[in-house]
Amino acid sequence: MKVLILSTFGNYGGASVCSRRLAEAMSKHNVDVKLACIHKHSNSIAQSVFDKPRLASIYAWILFCLERLIVLFSIVKQKYLYKFSSSAYGINILNSTLVKEADIIHLHWVNFGFLSIESIAKLAKQKPVIWTLHDMWAFTGGCHYALECSNYKALCSNCFYLRNDKIAESIQAKKVTYWKEININIAATSRWLAQCAKQSTIFNNREIDVLSTPIDTDLFRPKGNRDALLSTYGLERDKYYILIGAVDLTDERKGMLYLFDAITEAKHYTLDIHILTFGQLPKNALQQHAHTSFGSISDQEMLVDIYNLADVFILTSVQDNLPNTVMEALSCGVPVVAFDCGGVNDMVEHKVNGYLAENRNVNDLASGLHYFHDNKGRLKAGQNAREKVLNTYSEEALVMQHVETYEQIISNYHSK
Repeated sequence: MKVLILSTFGNYGGASVCSRRLAEAMSKHNVDVKLACIHKHSNSIAQSVFDKPRLASIYAWILFCLERLIVLFSIVKQKYLYKFSSSAYGINILNSTLVKEADIIHLHWVNFGFLSIESIAKLAKQKPVIWTLHDMWAFTGGCHYALECSNYKALCSNCFYLRNDKIAESIQAKKVTYWKEININIAATSRWLAQCAKQSTIFNNREIDVLSTPIDTDLFRPKGNRDALLSTYGLERDKYYILIGAVDLTDERKGMLYLFDAITEAKHYTLDIHILTFGQLPKNALQQHAHTSFGSISDQEMLVDIYNLADVFILTSVQDNLPNTVMEALSCGVPVVAFDCGGVNDMVEHKVNGYLAENRNVNDLASGLHYFHDNKGRLKAGQNAREKVLNTYSEEALVMQHVETYEQIISNYHSK
């Protein structure tokens, strides 16, 4: 069985990390798998989906720019430029050697000029296809996260991202038209996203599987001897280290304003707080708080070090699917304090391996930070965190689940 995983990016963003981790895990377990994308990165195992990569990549970038121009002239605010996708343009990959050779195609995040609504339909008519959703785009009128809006369950109108409601309605209708009759299997990485998809106008007549992404638990692991690690990074032993991190913490969906308020509140009874960060933060965001910023991290072993420096990891997203950062923290034996939103509660169990605060409730989030200030309780939660990942999200647990799903899809496809 030859598996081809498709992703827009080779190593940028949470969804590309998931597709890479899945490909690596399956390869370790002797599955014939290839990961292909249109925008490669030097430190990625992904290869180009094109037979002639150089010219095709230029063409792909042109399509990306055209698609973004459509969005730019449609959205209400420029900050929404990457929150909405029309997928008006896409690339025909049916003649790609990798596609022709594959027994099954596994789509992941394929926006930004890679696959259009129509090209996804054409692909599914030629090959067995499973599509793992990493956000809400596949079943909305174009937004990647709907936040408080639930119009995708009926008609995508009154879109707060757009100047013209007809655009979202048109995109939603196009998805219904092109995808209604095709044999495409839909999966989501969290129960929450699967439920949202099932409730949508576009996928309400389909079965939605939950297929989570594996993590390398040998890499993301508790390191022990934390005092030595703190010394290596020039950090004091008697502080309470709270870690935050994401590719882009400036995204309003990440809820950074709640973080600042929660830390200010937590300081009323937890005075020794020191914040550790990685990723892109809003400028001067933490100037009122003791903090250490590690910036963008490309070295995976250093990232594991940073998780191990932390007493707790905090996630302030107000809507999220199955964040890689949460899984990474848990795998390193670090309890997670987060809002109870999206797919986070698939991973975090309240007062077992973390703390789930009421969504957008700053005082409850601060209570979660205070809850793990106790060293004994924190250590137990850390052990539970590691056990949760080993049992649920390890490569051993999830590779076989994927392989069995592929085999069933291929069998069903050829029996029709």
